[in-house]
Amino acid sequence: MPLTRRSMLSAPAALLPRSAPGAARRPNVLFIPVDDLNRSLHCFGNPQVRTPNIDRLAESGVRFTSAYANYASCLPSRLSFLSSWYPEPTGVMTFGPRPRDRRLKDAVYLPQHFRAHGYITARLDKVFHIGGDEPSCWDITEEPLKDTQGRFRIVSTPREIEAQNLREHILSQGEFPRCHGEKGNYAVRDVDDGELIDGLNTRRARSATPISAPSARRRTCGFCNLV
Repeated sequence: MPLTRRSMLSAPAALLPRSAPGAARRPNVLFIPVDDLNRSLHCFGNPQVRTPNIDRLAESGVRFTSAYANYASCLPSRLSFLSSWYPEPTGVMTFGPRPRDRRLKDAVYLPQHFRAHGYITARLDKVFHIGGDEPSCWDITEEPLKDTQGRFRIVSTPREIEAQNLREHILSQGEFPRCHGEKGNYAVRDVDDGELIDGLNTRRARSATPISAPSARRRTCGFCNLV
């Protein structure tokens, strides 16, 4: 039987030992949502793009070749794949609504479903839209940077440069042109991956939710422009 998205999502329940419910061991789940990344990857047949890490991940997993974003915008698309609702029925097609606005007030989100079934869930960085997290989904929920009071902060390129003291490593920087109300800053920096937010997230993910049987963990890490 071919593996589909539906069968993959139902796999954790199927893997539970039915004869010994008290000693059940469930698979740990790592979910990585990625912003602004299309299928222009080596593992999807593009010979010009070098993505060795994703290629290795693809070799050990499953590639869905007919899975598409439900909306060409961040917040509507994220609420869609986290809730299983298309954007049109929810009415969420801009950056304004929050996870419990409009018709999504009673939605059961994917990490919320895992948490309700005994998983410890952890979010690091952007999973829901920036500034629009849904606390009912998580046991651990963090942004990658902290302010002077120790509170986690939402990441932006200027804030990352300031927090990590990377200004002298900037090769070029600027601002994307406004498109349908959205704009953003960018900077090309000559630093190791571990000094950037994605590297910080990876290290934090390893320490925030240690894997220890028989408890199951669901770690969710958000990366932007991961290649």
